[in-house]
Amino acid sequence: MRKLCDYIENTWIDSLLWPPKVWSVFMQEVRTTNDVEGWHTHLANHAGLRISSRGLNLYILLEVLNEEAVQVDLYTKMLEQGQSLRRQRKTYRELNEKLFKFWDDYNKQHLTSKELLEKCANIYTHFNAIKYAKTANDARVTEIETE
Repeated sequence: MRKLCDYIENTWIDSLLWPPKVWSVFMQEVRTTNDVEGWHTHLANHAGLRISSRGLNLYILLEVLNEEAVQVDLYTKMLEQGQSLRRQRKTYRELNEKLFKFWDDYNKQHLTSKELLEKCANIYTHFNAIKYAKTANDARVTEIETE
């Protein structure tokens, strides 16, 4: 166990190559690669509509990438005007609000590390129970929906 702890400390905590600020999602609203995966799916679908039986033509790829570049310019202008580009479901927005409150309490030293982890685990447990219970074939569906 000591070797594992030493490895984690040397590789992920004290490392100059990969310090926690590079890989940690602490105080970050976007904590997954879902946004990137969504964009990639959009791009693939957009290009896929124009793929021939011989594959993706270079000119079509360039056209699709040019259209994306135009979108980036539009998004930049929207951001400069203070508009939000991210749509977020109410449940995820509420989850983020709770997480940021816990992180803020932790930064103000109102929570210990253990308390922060417990609170984060509890909200994710509750969130996932609600999210996945709707597809489960058991009594939890009724129980959760009546809360």
